[in-house]
Amino acid sequence: MLKAVTILPEIISLQNTTPPGKLLLGIYSCDPTVKWVLRAMSMTRAGLRKLEQRLIHKRLLSEAGARHMVHVPGFVYTHYPDAGHFVPDSSTSKSEKKVANRASKTTQADIRPLVVPAELLEFRYLTASAKMLLAYFISSPGAKNERVVQTLGMSLSGLKKLKQGLLKKKVLVQTGDGYTIRLPGLFLVRDSHGGRFVSELEVLKNGYEVAHPAPKLVPTKDVYNEWKSSLKKICRQPDTTPSYLLSFTTNMIERLKAGSAESPQREAALAVMKKAENVFFAKDFVYDNIPRKYEAKFMQLVDSATPEQLVALRSKIEGMMVGGLPEPKLLGMVTKAIALAPAQEAQSQAGSAVAHRKLRVKRA
Repeated sequence: MLKAVTILPEIISLQNTTPPGKLLLGIYSCDPTVKWVLRAMSMTRAGLRKLEQRLIHKRLLSEAGARHMVHVPGFVYTHYPDAGHFVPDSSTSKSEKKVANRASKTTQADIRPLVVPAELLEFRYLTASAKMLLAYFISSPGAKNERVVQTLGMSLSGLKKLKQGLLKKKVLVQTGDGYTIRLPGLFLVRDSHGGRFVSELEVLKNGYEVAHPAPKLVPTKDVYNEWKSSLKKICRQPDTTPSYLLSFTTNMIERLKAGSAESPQREAALAVMKKAENVFFAKDFVYDNIPRKYEAKFMQLVDSATPEQLVALRSKIEGMMVGGLPEPKLLGMVTKAIALAPAQEAQSQAGSAVAHRKLRVKRA
């Protein structure tokens, strides 16, 4: 889990520095050797390096091995394990103070430190500029455009475009007194410091009203590919049980439903995942309820069953297990639900014979 980043007023008030630049300087001022900067910035390695070089050229950043030092003209940064602060540099010469990117002394007194919550940094589907803007609205929900432009260092047209995009995605939500923030699975609860993110489950448990629907920003392919790759790794483990595969797949299906917008791609992915879920459900049932002497046979039946048969079996199991069927009827019910039809059985046997002949040829 990433840590929240506090961007000091001296960094926020830098002139001619973009919001992504200010966020990066804020991250490095908190931890000069940070490892999670790519995720926090939602950038590629090439994009991050280009931004770093731009800040180095402006003499706002320097590197020493793996460490990144932040420089604000006219100030010296003192770093502590958990925090740090800038102090005026009395030894700075007049010529060094005449830097185009100097911090504005007239505005520093009006600017407070900006805290970017860990939940915003963690969410990779938001740009660095969006994370800065959302963090600003957490601390100042009723801020006017002119104030935001002055503080974050972006153009008015750029701000309006970014706001409209976030409003359309339902990450930024307009309220009676300003704006609130909504992330998938997370809800912003206001407090004396601006607000904090809590899970939807905690919100409902504590009696808060969830007035705004969660945005769906996660691409279908990201969740689906994560499920596939993780499933391969899990299945390689010799002690993996059908129960674990079922639980993992069910959780990933819920993630896809909650985080991804409706689309043909999402429906196709859900169809594949639900088919696998039904297989794991049937195997979990066999593993827990069928005597060991019949287990291998019934596992083969599950593997050869059609998707329709697995759906029917699951419906029967979920309905009939409540009544606690005795063992013989349970065996008969499973056999009847997923047994191969004559045509299927012949096709399966033919396929097995072909596979056996191929194997003999290879061995020869």
